[in-house]
Amino acid sequence: MLRIIDADDKVWDLTAVRDHSPAWQARVRELAAVPGYRGSALQTWKEWVEAAVDSFKDEEIEEERQRQIALGCHAGPPIARLMAYRGPNPQNWNKSSLHGEVLRDDIVADKSLTRLFLEQNTLMCFPTNMHNMTSLTELWLGHNRIEAIDQQVVSKFARRTPLRFLSLDCNYLDEVPPAIGDLSQLQELRISANGLKLVPPMSISRLHHITTLWLQNNRLAQLPEEMGVQLNALTTLYLNNNDLTSLPPSVAGWTSLQELHVHENQIEALPEDFRRLCCLRRCKAAMNKITVLPAGLEEIETLEELELGHNCIQRLTLPDGGLLMLKNLKKLHLEVSA
Repeated sequence: MLRIIDADDKVWDLTAVRDHSPAWQARVRELAAVPGYRGSALQTWKEWVEAAVDSFKDEEIEEERQRQIALGCHAGPPIARLMAYRGPNPQNWNKSSLHGEVLRDDIVADKSLTRLFLEQNTLMCFPTNMHNMTSLTELWLGHNRIEAIDQQVVSKFARRTPLRFLSLDCNYLDEVPPAIGDLSQLQELRISANGLKLVPPMSISRLHHITTLWLQNNRLAQLPEEMGVQLNALTTLYLNNNDLTSLPPSVAGWTSLQELHVHENQIEALPEDFRRLCCLRRCKAAMNKITVLPAGLEEIETLEELELGHNCIQRLTLPDGGLLMLKNLKKLHLEVSA
């Protein structure tokens, strides 16, 4: 993501503006007509930014922001679109110098809001005065300075708000807050890049409707057994870039799981009942310490992609030969296993 700083020292992320800016398109055509010009798209973009930053008007930013809103876009993975713009507008308060525990009255006044973007501020905790935002289904709190979340605040909020999506990416949490479990309607939760060391049993395990869970880029060494038992609706799980040495045997309960990302950990073996992940389509387990594959892998008939490169697999023998029986397998990565 490319950032520039304007004359008022405001930081702008302009990646999402690039492809739709008339000025950018004109600059591309101009440079393309220069004999011998071989600049890359990124280089061309940087040159245009350097030339245009003084004349890049707020009206163009606002016009593009409103266009994105009209299309119903949101800052979903990968984070883009609305993350590229400053607030305020009725839902977007990214980069608005918000801090403390209480949001301003003009932010929480509209009870009809369904989305609220509060990213890249300096909030220290879960805001204490959002309990009247009873229509809110999507809340972005990433890239703040949140170190803890108060159980009572979240419980009061959860009783009145049907939140379906919550992002706490890039904060300072060292454990998954137990209060998260009170948000019983959550379907997607993002807590990546926090430095998490612990997932308490009564936190995520109470989210029975969760389908997508992002826990990558933390310091987790183990997962509670309850995660496998309770998360029956889970379809996508990101656990890559942690310190896991194993997965709990109860992961066999993830019978709806379609994508499992556990690459770049310290995992020595996949669970014996791995075969019970009957809906699994993609498994990324590269860069671990796996020496042998679990028996019955060929029973996962839905498996299309399997990444096992950079492990400790010396050769494929029984039961590893079951890989050849995966009739829907399209991608198999075993490179540089040593």
